[in-house]
Amino acid sequence: MISSNFSAIQSDIYPVQLGVVSKAASIEETESVIRAGATILCESRVQDAETKIRALRAHPVSWHMIGHLQRNKVKRAVALFDCVQSVDSEVLLEKINYEALAIGKVMPILFQINIAKDPKKYGFDRAVFEQFISKYSNAFLNIEIRGIMAIIPSEEDNFVIMRYFRELHAIFQEMKHRFSSVDTLSMGMSEDYKMAIECGANFVRIGSLIFEGEVK
Repeated sequence: MISSNFSAIQSDIYPVQLGVVSKAASIEETESVIRAGATILCESRVQDAETKIRALRAHPVSWHMIGHLQRNKVKRAVALFDCVQSVDSEVLLEKINYEALAIGKVMPILFQINIAKDPKKYGFDRAVFEQFISKYSNAFLNIEIRGIMAIIPSEEDNFVIMRYFRELHAIFQEMKHRFSSVDTLSMGMSEDYKMAIECGANFVRIGSLIFEGEVK
């Protein structure tokens, strides 16, 4: 089932990048989806990811951090992951840059935007982010800004969801003009990835439809 679900979704979203959210999957299930063709795996906990990355190190895949990253876990995360999609504060950015410098690595990152101002979710408020990015310092030499990421709260009203996605796309377009390295708009998950793509997402993060549900 995992293989057929993955193949159906991959075909459905092409050429949008698919990040397979493997955070709830076992090592065996994760390896199965890798063998089916997955090239990007998304994890939300450093400790769980470390176990999987070590077990599956023979496979040439990229690992993305998508969960809230505590500052005391940054050193391990920088060593483990190929991209941190969940940079939600300037303090965290500074810490990632510091740890990346220590091991001679340039760390690709996405800024997480809390577009809905949801108190249950992490991320920059849009106004705070726009102020921060307008004065962004080039002192972060071990950071590569690749774009933005967002998690949209569950809403019954598709109009609201689409409005959030369009706002995020507008922020993404502004960032592309500011930074030549920006190329990724990561938004959309199992329940709303089609709307996200319609609004300009070029990276979607899907887990439950691949590991649990039926593809519609």
